[in-house]
Amino acid sequence: MSAEAIIARERAAYRAAHPASERMRERARRALLDGVPLHWMDLYALPYPFYLDRAEGNRVRDIDGNDYLDFGLCGTAALWGHSGAEILSELADDPGGGVVSGWPGEDSVRVAENLAGRFGLPLWQFTLSATDANRTALRLARLATGRPGVLAFTGCYHGNLDELTTAERVEFNDPPALERALARGDIAAVIAEPVRTTGGGIAAPDDGFHPRLRELTRAAGALLVVDETQTIVAGPAGVTGSGTGLDPDLLVLGKSFAFGLPIGAVGMTQPVADAFHAHTHPSNQGGLGGTLNAGQLPMRMARRCLETAMTEAAYRRMSAHAARLADGLDDAIRRAGLPWTVARLGAMVTCALPHNDPTLRDLLFLYLANRGVLVGCFGGAAVVSPHTTAADVDALLDAARAAITEIASEPPGPQPDRLR
Repeated sequence: MSAEAIIARERAAYRAAHPASERMRERARRALLDGVPLHWMDLYALPYPFYLDRAEGNRVRDIDGNDYLDFGLCGTAALWGHSGAEILSELADDPGGGVVSGWPGEDSVRVAENLAGRFGLPLWQFTLSATDANRTALRLARLATGRPGVLAFTGCYHGNLDELTTAERVEFNDPPALERALARGDIAAVIAEPVRTTGGGIAAPDDGFHPRLRELTRAAGALLVVDETQTIVAGPAGVTGSGTGLDPDLLVLGKSFAFGLPIGAVGMTQPVADAFHAHTHPSNQGGLGGTLNAGQLPMRMARRCLETAMTEAAYRRMSAHAARLADGLDDAIRRAGLPWTVARLGAMVTCALPHNDPTLRDLLFLYLANRGVLVGCFGGAAVVSPHTTAADVDALLDAARAAITEIASEPPGPQPDRLR
């Protein structure tokens, strides 16, 4: 059975299992662009997205009553699990804390101190998302250097920024190309994931690439912005804290460190902060921030997440499960004789397909979803949370092995056996 035939079979099975979601989709089309609150939710490999009923820990249920083990975790935004219970508990414990006031509190100080200790950058500001944090970092870099240009790496994603739609891009792990681009002298900042996590799987830096990146940016008078939004799966201080020689001027974090509440953070060196003060009018013209940034509720949850969830012990457990998952997938792929490559970064596991084949990637996502397992909606990454158990890893491996066997041998496979 060809990949296209397997996809057709799986789509038919999905439709049969999701009649309520299909009805909700038709209703939603009358009020929401493309029938979804975020347009890219309509781009999943499914015939139509399922509509959520509940989410808790690393499990979600749709309105048709189908249960899923969630290894997608909203692109790491739900890295610490679907944490509505924690948020509600925090509100119940201190209902007078409020949501947003426009005034600072101790939680924001504690969060900034924690981040400074983890990443080595002394001063921090907060935003509502990693996208906005990257926008803020690039504005600071332009203020500090007086230059307009931004340089990024091919295949790395830093949010839907206008600044990056026209930015020059060079290949990751290509210092000569980076050096040539910086030689023009107009680049304010190089923005980089320390390990590329998009564009077809995990791409680790070559030996010596991080120190060379830092050397070249300094020599050219450009600032280095490190985006740890996705790579925080590597450990409590992401990749920056692992001693690879990055030493960034600005660091961005987002998505996950407030249990999924909207949040982002920008860390900076003292010289960057000094440049900001030198170029910003006291009235805040050209300044930073938004009215809802650093509200009491996201700051409270960020403090709780950093102090109780993002611990060395939690990362050890997550990495151990992810290592077993990577080993199991690699073994299944080798036994099947497929030219796929498995890679792992801490709690994240990816499978690189030849030419990043979209048909195969869609097939795998749909095949797993029909068997009650969710992975990353676009890149197919599997992310382990503290809620993930050994049995959950086994369930993903069982579903993946079935898909791999069918793809490799191409006989008709069994119809999906739904988890209920």
